[in-house]
Amino acid sequence: MPSRSSEPERARIVDAKELDALRVFIASWAAGEAILPEVHRHLLERALKAFRKSLKVTRLDEESVLGGRGMSTGKRSSVVGITPPNSFPREVCDELVKRGRLKGSRSGIYELPPE
Repeated sequence: MPSRSSEPERARIVDAKELDALRVFIASWAAGEAILPEVHRHLLERALKAFRKSLKVTRLDEESVLGGRGMSTGKRSSVVGITPPNSFPREVCDELVKRGRLKGSRSGIYELPPE
């Protein structure tokens, strides 16, 4: 958790109960102009890591399907996107999309952007 000393401007605004300044501060976070608080950055990192792991497991699961001869087919997975893990709210994935870390679609399927 960040301390009050790591983000003194935010602490001052909250202590003074300056609603207009707080709205401006939040709007700058939403627009990507200001750096997110450390807690939110950590949450986004954990969500992206969980997404990558879930995508990897899904691909491995598809690749390990047994063929007609009792051996795996040896084909590469065609999975490019998945629904995100339920451990994070949809808003977290939407924030990752806004920041360019994921690509999203209207159907709720997310994928990693091309490298």
